[in-house]
Amino acid sequence: MKVGYMKSPLSLVVGAMIATTSVYAQDEDSFRLEEVIVTAQKRTENLQDVPATIEALGGEELSNAGIADLKAFGQRTPGVIFEQKNVAIPQLAIRGIGGASPSVAGEPTTGVFVDGVYIPRTAGVVQNLANIERLEVLKGPQGTLYGRNTIAGALSIYTKKPSEEFNGFVEVGAGNRDSWSAMGYLEGGLSETVSASVTVADSFKGGSREEELTGQSDDLESQSVRTRVLFTPSDTFDADFIIAYSDLSVDANLEEPINPDANYPFMLPTAAFAAIDPALPAAITAQRNAVSDESITDFYSNKQSEAGGIEIETLTSSMTLNWSLDDFDVTAITGYYRYESLSIGDFDGTVFDVLSTSDSQESTSWSQELRLSSGSGGFFTFDDRLEWMLGLFYFEDDAEQVFGTREGQDFAANAAVGRNSSSSAYLSEIETQSYAVFGQATYHLASDWDLTLGLRYSKDKKDYSYRAMTDTVGSPIVTVPFSTSDELEFSSVDPKLVLSYNISDSALAYVSYSKGYRSGGIQFATPSLAVAEKGFDEETVTSIEIGLKSRLMDDRIQLNASVFEYEYEDMQEEDIVVDGGIPTSITRNVGESNIQGFEFDAKLLATEYLTLELAYGYLDSEYTEFLTASADFSGNSLGLSPEHSYRVSAQYDFEFIQNWLTTLRIDYSWKDNYFYNEDNVVEAPDVGLTSISMTTYSDDGKWQIQALCSNCTDKEYVSTVTDFGGGHGSLATGDRASYEVNVRYSF
Repeated sequence: MKVGYMKSPLSLVVGAMIATTSVYAQDEDSFRLEEVIVTAQKRTENLQDVPATIEALGGEELSNAGIADLKAFGQRTPGVIFEQKNVAIPQLAIRGIGGASPSVAGEPTTGVFVDGVYIPRTAGVVQNLANIERLEVLKGPQGTLYGRNTIAGALSIYTKKPSEEFNGFVEVGAGNRDSWSAMGYLEGGLSETVSASVTVADSFKGGSREEELTGQSDDLESQSVRTRVLFTPSDTFDADFIIAYSDLSVDANLEEPINPDANYPFMLPTAAFAAIDPALPAAITAQRNAVSDESITDFYSNKQSEAGGIEIETLTSSMTLNWSLDDFDVTAITGYYRYESLSIGDFDGTVFDVLSTSDSQESTSWSQELRLSSGSGGFFTFDDRLEWMLGLFYFEDDAEQVFGTREGQDFAANAAVGRNSSSSAYLSEIETQSYAVFGQATYHLASDWDLTLGLRYSKDKKDYSYRAMTDTVGSPIVTVPFSTSDELEFSSVDPKLVLSYNISDSALAYVSYSKGYRSGGIQFATPSLAVAEKGFDEETVTSIEIGLKSRLMDDRIQLNASVFEYEYEDMQEEDIVVDGGIPTSITRNVGESNIQGFEFDAKLLATEYLTLELAYGYLDSEYTEFLTASADFSGNSLGLSPEHSYRVSAQYDFEFIQNWLTTLRIDYSWKDNYFYNEDNVVEAPDVGLTSISMTTYSDDGKWQIQALCSNCTDKEYVSTVTDFGGGHGSLATGDRASYEVNVRYSF
């Protein structure tokens, strides 16, 4: 059998149009797109029956697309930006709402849940998508069912439940830059009522970037183990226990500066030192020129005074209890999460001994959720015309962070007085308690109309203490040591209203109104007592969305589309600014912002063996009111908001050798240029990435061989920029082309 290939994204679209005309000639019942089952609304439903925008990928699709971490998922998904300054500071933005805080007091804009348990530190799950059953992303505010810190959306990761049958697999892989991986899985019944499973994974990924002086690369090592025990004593009750541990390390924490100028890197104004030492401005200028020359010599390497490194260790455990009673169902989820990390880096990213940082974080959290859900024909369902859910939620987190800086002999303030070094540190301790009560109900108004009403009340309490310390009185970073403490409280009422209409058995239209909020907090790494005492308030997003979900041509075409508008109030804008030569972190509440957009995704089963996909997202974001003491950013675009983004994919199933089924998949994703900061100075250029995978299965299902590549064309691109404003900052580069081959044996 001859297999063609698509030379460009346009070829895929043209191919889809041609294939569409031939579908009518196929037997109507011979093939159709598979149904996708999700639990986005905390009950099992068909994806096409949920009146919301959802991206759902099963384990096989994740494997075929070569998605092994959340970064790969973000690259291929329109409307989603996933960037990493490093693995300890991931940035996830959905529809222009995102950003990352390096502080333990920072709250995400997208809630991350693993098997129903809320994960407050997303860095711990970024790299760990080993042996996943399903990944779901709900776009838009999810304040009613998911609660605080889901103003951009909710991302849920589900692992595979153990079966009663004895099964397992062993998988090994190897790739370029000395990369390798190994994974094992075993499941089976321990008794008539108990089943268990264990997943073990170990990997090494060769880095893309190198520090020239030491020769160290940003190699990534990762180990994880997950055990799961399912106890099912009856048809009406089950208990699910999960314990997961992961440990990852990066050998070097590498970035390089952008746009050096006369005050770079982190120099006090040179004119101030001319009177002290007339030669000092010339020395600073020489540093600037050297940095500028070095930064353009090699995209994937530079010289730093400190190579740095990162360590992250996590422990997650959960217990989920399910009862099916006569009139309703009961679900209780208890979660525990422990996170530890250490990140060391050269903040200025140059060979000069200017500024290095160390960031140590620890946090322990536990959560409890209790839900009552209506059962078929049960209590208060009015002959199954009403589906309802009531719930209680409690979350507690105890976190500590020590962020330290070391100013070297090349820091201008030290050079001016002949000081070799000085050091400072910021200690943050914060205890968070969150309570919520929520409910949602869907009433079937008529045979084709449904009305959903939801409401959640949340309250957050934060007790914190903050200290700024220095070993040198008059240090340029912390001039005067200080401490402060306080108790903060935030609350919100988040409603949801959805009206949906079943146009036919295979088409659904809906309009929704929803609200979400992200709680306020304290500042991070600020040397000013006045700023530290201010903190920042909560932010809210109100969304209106109109959508269509449809299956056409006897379930051979799936077409989903939505338009949306967000009103963003008191947006938390976090920046690192250089104030008088001193890098200072500050979070401010923006007055008002507006985001409008359009998304659609189409899937076509062109033949029994060929599936084509096209997804597109459009964003128009704007600060409608953003005034600071020194600038007016009103009218500028929000950061992490590409105007256009799309993905085209083709998957072809064929017989590679006798009785071996093979799946060939090609994905091309493209994202428009976008800004990193409110001043709209530093811009990420548009980038298109290609990934290809070929997976072949033996006829007995025991062997699986996969060859895949990501960034196959070795496109040079920027992973993220730490923008200090005014064109200052540092950048991290994206991964180079990666190739790997994996072999799995199942038994």
